[in-house]
Amino acid sequence: MEFTTNNHDTEPMETDSGNRTTAPGAPITVPPPGVPFDYGRNFDCKAAIRDLYDIGKELGRGAFSVVYQATCKETGEQVAVKVVSYSTFRPGDLERQKKILENEVRIMQKISVEIPDNPNLIRLKRVVREDTRMGIVMELLKGKELFERIVKRKKYTEHDAAMLMVRIMKAIQALHKVNILHRDLKPENLVFENEGDDAEVKISDFGLGSVMGWPDVHNSVVGTPNYVAPEVVSVRPRGPFYGPPCDVWSMGVILYILLVGYPPFYHDVPRELFKLIRRGRYEFHERKWAGISDAAKDLVTRMLVVDRTRRVTITEFLQHPWILSQAPDTNLSDTLTNLKKLNAKRRFKAAAMAVVWGVQLGLRRKLLSLVDNSVANVFNLQELSKIRDTFYRYASADATIAIPAFRATMYELGFQDLPIERVFNLFDQNGDGRIDYKEFLTNLATLRESGEPALKFCFDVYDTDGSGYISRHNVANVLSSVIRDNVTDPNQVSMQLESIFQAFDEDGDGKISYEEFTTGIFTKGPILVEHFLGPMDKLSELADNTQNVPGFIMDVGEDSDIE
Repeated sequence: MEFTTNNHDTEPMETDSGNRTTAPGAPITVPPPGVPFDYGRNFDCKAAIRDLYDIGKELGRGAFSVVYQATCKETGEQVAVKVVSYSTFRPGDLERQKKILENEVRIMQKISVEIPDNPNLIRLKRVVREDTRMGIVMELLKGKELFERIVKRKKYTEHDAAMLMVRIMKAIQALHKVNILHRDLKPENLVFENEGDDAEVKISDFGLGSVMGWPDVHNSVVGTPNYVAPEVVSVRPRGPFYGPPCDVWSMGVILYILLVGYPPFYHDVPRELFKLIRRGRYEFHERKWAGISDAAKDLVTRMLVVDRTRRVTITEFLQHPWILSQAPDTNLSDTLTNLKKLNAKRRFKAAAMAVVWGVQLGLRRKLLSLVDNSVANVFNLQELSKIRDTFYRYASADATIAIPAFRATMYELGFQDLPIERVFNLFDQNGDGRIDYKEFLTNLATLRESGEPALKFCFDVYDTDGSGYISRHNVANVLSSVIRDNVTDPNQVSMQLESIFQAFDEDGDGKISYEEFTTGIFTKGPILVEHFLGPMDKLSELADNTQNVPGFIMDVGEDSDIE
């Protein structure tokens, strides 16, 4: 997450590494982006991603990228490929976003070259460059995120927390020694390499990282609100200020949660949250902390010091008594219970936010498998005429439309309430970022259907894993971006989604069956289907009303921002 600001300072590292000129026999130092560096043709090359890798299932999606599981055609190795399409960048911000992307790549290259043997840092395998996109190939992490892994345990102790913290903090120390700051340490970016009991935890996602001595390409306050350090959200001239202590603070927040299962700083309003952080306002609530050792509390206190110059260093952290010998082996059953609740809430909110960036590949495939290519009996002649005229009014010379033109077309057809970018991803059958008329009409036909087939289609779109049930995560995937059109507070979005889910989950078993789904449509309201099917009911009326009215053309140029 980024919060915009106009200025930041950089804290100098106490190290002699800097941007060294490599001498014979000296360690290789990776320079900043823009400075030529021969990483090797096998590891940074211009090629087609699909020529080198067999692309498999989608693993995740971000604002500008999609991560896939893939297999190297040459070696058979399974990897993760983060595909970043330049077309997703705002036209006016293209160069800045490319610099940010190159900065992430160069940081990961720096880790590979300068910290080659640390087991707790995710590894870059290769960078593949195409004309319109980039593939960042990384090791495939098959384990779960930090909290997800912990909540699966039958027993969890302070000693377990201490051992986890040691591994992570040593990896952060290795980063700091070569001037790298992560700046977005949080549970989601701490992932286990596999499901084994002895699996290593890895620090991942260096998209907001920086290197001391390099220009900060973000030029903004970066981080995740609950984990960001006070000096980062301090007002000028005192801040924002980045240095190794900001990563220590984030880990202090994580340690607090690891011990009791809830965060030290929380508020629904970001401005109020930042006030709590700047003042260091947190508590050791007596009932929740009664079973936690004094040594653990002492270490948390030393990590969450507002004055960064007095905050514990990583070296001091590793020498603390709680780390060395005083972390008890008593089961923290209440902490596990709290972590399960926190993790469920966190994942539900994450699903609600993530859908703004698009839908999963499985949804697209499911939609395509349900589409009936024959549309002759779906639309009448007036409707077909309206759809055709509107589509070609915004189409380019090759008779296709991209997202801006798609948005204008859908708005004119009455689809203002749908999450347009998500719908575009569903309609874009071949994933090339453009839609032809056949794709457009075929997919509209699916939305035009009514009755039992339409209800079954909607249920199947929610049921992405084919389990026969709809989970909270499924509801969030489909509805959150629609709700966010009218509600901007993520917590309110989550509450509305939870209310909808509970209304349909009649037996309270945590999942919605098809029977509950269809019954709820008629007894609780059509909210789970109206955003799919509702706009099509108005199409005939729209076609009738516009037969003799000249069409209007929205500005869909490069700098347009049609909302």
